[in-house]
Amino acid sequence: MSIEDVVRQALADNAQGPRRPGPDIAGLVAGGERVRRRRAWAVAGSFGAVGALGLAVWVGTPDRVDGSPSPATSPTSSAEGWGPDAALLSVDGVPYGGVEQWRTVDRIDSFTVVEGGVVYVDPSTSQIVWEGWDRTTKVIGERPWHPDADASYGEMSGVAYGRHRGVVGNPLHDLVSWVESDGAARGDLVVVRASTGEELARAPIEAPSDRYVILASVDQEAVSFATPTTNDATGYILGDDVWVWRWAQGESPAVPPQRAGQRIMDVSGDIWAVDAGSLLRFEDGSGRLLSQVHASYEDRTYFGNPLSPDGRFWYGPAHGEVVATATGEVVGLDWTGHPFGWSGVTELTMIADWFGQATSTAGGPAPLLGSCDAITGACTDPVPIPDLGMCAADMPDCGYGLPTS
Repeated sequence: MSIEDVVRQALADNAQGPRRPGPDIAGLVAGGERVRRRRAWAVAGSFGAVGALGLAVWVGTPDRVDGSPSPATSPTSSAEGWGPDAALLSVDGVPYGGVEQWRTVDRIDSFTVVEGGVVYVDPSTSQIVWEGWDRTTKVIGERPWHPDADASYGEMSGVAYGRHRGVVGNPLHDLVSWVESDGAARGDLVVVRASTGEELARAPIEAPSDRYVILASVDQEAVSFATPTTNDATGYILGDDVWVWRWAQGESPAVPPQRAGQRIMDVSGDIWAVDAGSLLRFEDGSGRLLSQVHASYEDRTYFGNPLSPDGRFWYGPAHGEVVATATGEVVGLDWTGHPFGWSGVTELTMIADWFGQATSTAGGPAPLLGSCDAITGACTDPVPIPDLGMCAADMPDCGYGLPTS
């Protein structure tokens, strides 16, 4: 059966068959006990869900984990696939936008959505490239720094493509941030106008030189980032290692003193997500409590990922729900998913947990790609994409890369 036949059959079955039931919320919170499932989702078959208004994927032919070649597949499409409403994805580092592979690059390490286009890292040239929705491209920088011990760039490794946060942008702004390389050493943190490459600000990072740097967010006021001792961003990072750089005001990066000792899950805009034992608290920059939910909403997330680009929303994959951080109001999505990325201010791009009736080219359940809106909870009907056979305990994102915005 061709992939086109798989898609048609899956969409027909999805329209007629029942949807996958949601998680057992009562089981998650019973007795007030914390559910810790951060590693369980790394096994084969545990994928995430995707958000975008238009969706299409063209998947290449990467090899499987065991070295055997994957079967060739054909392009599939359900809508226009390039632009601010498109679902963008990398498959084992090969980037796709809608019905066609990106015209300008064969492989990427990471990519982020900005106002007017995308920014990606090209491992073959060590360049950072902006590509507009009109397909215009411009080199705007050199490869971002990462420690020599981090082998996750340019090849599959223990840190899968979806984990790379080498460049981080914001769909609301024509801005992108990264850490420069100074030879093999860590250079300055910079903020750049994405479409032109104009440098707007730079600052040294006053943390030990052997620390990792994980960028969380960038906007017109500030950049938030962490300097942990490991590149494993699963779980919280101590507030002593989480920084805010108010670049627009000409300040230097600093650790907010009120965050010392806190367990920070993510930062975006002026919103801080704080692990507080059995609760996940959402606070403003001053530390004022805005809302809180059960800590199981932290499960299957990692620093820099669950808060939306403006901090208004938090996605809890274990619940399949989005939380409005200002009020604590919860919106259930039509279906759940992981891994995921914010492809817009309210749009989630995800690999679906629910596999429906489709079968993969390998004969098992096919991973599905779809999109969800954080405000309404409405999701597109997910479309099958081939199972790369790359899920393993040390590859939680299974070779699929999603936006780092």
